[in-house]
Amino acid sequence: MNTFSKLLLCCLLVSLTIFGCRKFDSTDVELTDYNAEFAIPLFNTKAQVNDLLEGFDDDTFITLGEDGLITLNYKGEIAAENSTAIFDVIQLVGFEMMDTFVAVYFPLPNSIDIDYADLTAGNLAYSFESYHEEDVDVLITLPQITKNGLPLQADVNVEYEGDTPIQKVGIKDLAGYRLTSTNNDSILVRYEAIRANGMRDTLSNVFIGFTGIEFSYIQGFLGQDVYGIDRDTIEIDFFENWMRGDVYFVDPKVLIKIQNSFGFPIRSEVAVMQIETVNGDILPLESPYEDSIFVDYPALDEVGVTKVTNFEFNKDNSNIAEILGEGPVALDYKLDGIPNPDPSNTEVGFATDTSKFIAQVEVELPFYGAASGFVVFDTISVDTFSFDVDFLGYGEVNYAEFKLISENELPLNVDLQLYFADVNGVVLDSMFLDPTAVIAAAPVDVDGNVISEAVQTKIINVTDERFETLKSTDRLFLRSSFSTTDNGVVNVRLTNDQELLMRMGMKLGLQK
Repeated sequence: MNTFSKLLLCCLLVSLTIFGCRKFDSTDVELTDYNAEFAIPLFNTKAQVNDLLEGFDDDTFITLGEDGLITLNYKGEIAAENSTAIFDVIQLVGFEMMDTFVAVYFPLPNSIDIDYADLTAGNLAYSFESYHEEDVDVLITLPQITKNGLPLQADVNVEYEGDTPIQKVGIKDLAGYRLTSTNNDSILVRYEAIRANGMRDTLSNVFIGFTGIEFSYIQGFLGQDVYGIDRDTIEIDFFENWMRGDVYFVDPKVLIKIQNSFGFPIRSEVAVMQIETVNGDILPLESPYEDSIFVDYPALDEVGVTKVTNFEFNKDNSNIAEILGEGPVALDYKLDGIPNPDPSNTEVGFATDTSKFIAQVEVELPFYGAASGFVVFDTISVDTFSFDVDFLGYGEVNYAEFKLISENELPLNVDLQLYFADVNGVVLDSMFLDPTAVIAAAPVDVDGNVISEAVQTKIINVTDERFETLKSTDRLFLRSSFSTTDNGVVNVRLTNDQELLMRMGMKLGLQK
């Protein structure tokens, strides 16, 4: 149910419930003559706007400005891209050594140029065969993989026991090592096979491989691959029961918050940003800034720091006010991250295993604006209605009259029709013959601030026969029309301290 309907029903349904559960018998009134008129108070209720705006889900919330202005906020899901987008492109695979010293080329895609990378897991695997009929000492060295300044080495003793070839396999744990790249993105590997006489020789079928490689940190120029954030939709339930009419928000916004712990420039690009209206129309957001949101990032000496970038599409830099005035029910959006967007940039950056690019989008609707003929229709299921009024003890009822008095500080006119229906949705009766003005809007000044309350009195006549019909009520169909002060001609402000007071009394005319 939209916010205005909640505000209205909070008061009107209180009156129905209190009256419906009240039983009038001889303890209420005492008849002393054949013609009498009795006035009975039913309820007196008061609520502030912020008391009525509740029951939202986790992604919808209310904020208050310094002047008390109420803003309705709709938040999208958190979308993120992590460092696997970079780490996964570094694929160290197995190879055969055709010489005792080789440079194995590992091409990196998308212009990535790694200076060095720190490893948290993985293994170097090796295997070889010796046909030497004597013991051989083998030393395998990878000078670019170091720990504490020392290169990674595997020292293997090959013992001859009368048969050849002698096969050897083994692994070395790479956790805690640093891989330093060369200018041509290659890894150097050398082995030495020293025979008993001190002479160097060769081995056969020498294979080197890498398994389970995981990185904690990478530094260098990390490419220009697009980081695609999942497409998402923000549901805007303010208009979910809208039928017709106009609403204008003076300063609506779409807010984008980006958290970035990658250490290089990123430009956020709006791939999709469009409003779906209650009429099924798709209206795109138009702004010269949709492709130029530059994201802050930590410097090389700020590893582990997350920088936050906030950007907003507003009435001054986009058409957001126009498209949000068309009855939006959803915002469909998709954001992308473009790393190192300047083609001439060769800036050294970094990524860690915890680096993330996190984006969240929010729709902000401050209640400062105007409405005209804003009609909503809603259905409320009720478990029971105990319209248990027994007039028989009072003789023939000439009339039952209800007086509803509203003292309103809200700058909203409310016209209402409430239909009573059975379990099948068949309308049994209505509260009024026609949609009726039940609440008058408070007057405002030129800035839209309320300057005094508006008082309105409404008389409702209900007969004994109508109450009998209402006993079968299972659903309520609410049709209400809202407009701001002066029928939407001026912009008004809805603030948290504005109050709505409603009182209802009943007058019975009896004859014995």
